[in-house]
Amino acid sequence: MERNGDQVLIRYPAFRNPVRNGLIALFGGVFVMIGVLLWGHAEREGFMLWIMGVIFSGVGGLVAMAGLYALLNSLEVLLDGRLVSSVRRLFGIPLRTRRAAYHEIYDIRARKVFSGTAGKRAILDFSVEAHYPEGTLVLAQHLGAHSAVKTAREYFGDLIGVAVNDSGRGVSGSGS
Repeated sequence: MERNGDQVLIRYPAFRNPVRNGLIALFGGVFVMIGVLLWGHAEREGFMLWIMGVIFSGVGGLVAMAGLYALLNSLEVLLDGRLVSSVRRLFGIPLRTRRAAYHEIYDIRARKVFSGTAGKRAILDFSVEAHYPEGTLVLAQHLGAHSAVKTAREYFGDLIGVAVNDSGRGVSGSGS
């Protein structure tokens, strides 16, 4: 996080959570390879293996692309005292830019992006989003604890001038 006068710039570079996102991409790639192998055997064994190969390759391809996207995208959030803007990039190429004036933002909520376990340890991943009439704008991501979510929501609420209601911790979404 960089602060320069009224401006706050937060950068989330590519290759965040490289192990998790890399494993998701690898898992999808394995399914693609299984599908390709099934295509090869379908010539000898019959049409049903071809159908299974298409399904395995298709689903595996989607999972691999999602893992690669999660691994390679970056996010920049700029708060300049009047306007919040976010730019999502892939390989440095802007994919999506969103802007909202402070007075348009009516709520700041947390969203559970991921939940899982590693042994006996729970793994949580939250993002904090600003809600405005035209949609949502991500302010913070990869927060791993409810206390970090609360701190981020209060920080952005104070900065933007939005009252943050703590009932239910402001967390929405079921995650995966």
